[in-house]
Amino acid sequence: MKNGRIGRLALLGIAAALTASLTVGSALAYFTAYCTAGGSKEMELGFTTTEIDEDIVVNGKHVRITNTGDYNCYVRVKVFAPAGILDQNPYSEPEGQNNWTDPDDEGYLEYIDMLEPGKTTTDLYISYELPKAENGEQVNVVVVYEYSPVFWILNEETGEYEYGPDWDYQVTETVTVPADNTDDSTEQEGNE
Repeated sequence: MKNGRIGRLALLGIAAALTASLTVGSALAYFTAYCTAGGSKEMELGFTTTEIDEDIVVNGKHVRITNTGDYNCYVRVKVFAPAGILDQNPYSEPEGQNNWTDPDDEGYLEYIDMLEPGKTTTDLYISYELPKAENGEQVNVVVVYEYSPVFWILNEETGEYEYGPDWDYQVTETVTVPADNTDDSTEQEGNE
């Protein structure tokens, strides 16, 4: 009879130990998952900006774009000119380089490589034939350029992700501006 009590007590002790071990893990997880911290650290997030440089030469322009921002980007240009002004093959690069694409369906020429901060594209030469000025008329050849941050884009042909531009991406930022005649401020969102 004594052995039966010891066996029952041992069994109860083992059951209590197993139950306790199951709750200890949860308790330790609680104490390690929840904690508090103090202090602060100011964080500066950079932004991508670019500048265009156009040199006008006889019957043309040399166009270069520099990444003046903090991150890599892609750039592209589009040329607007009156009909008949641009030469038959108006776009070229010095020394037979091939860093710009041919115009796409929308008329944009893309710089092939990702443009790193502080780097400048190779020259894109745009050749045109200006007509004789009559009655004081002036003719403008306008170069518009865009840049895009670098995105991971799904290549539908290969099914893999790769770096690339998103020309439909719109950059917005939140700006804090003072409200009229008060010390309060309001937030306003808009395109940059």
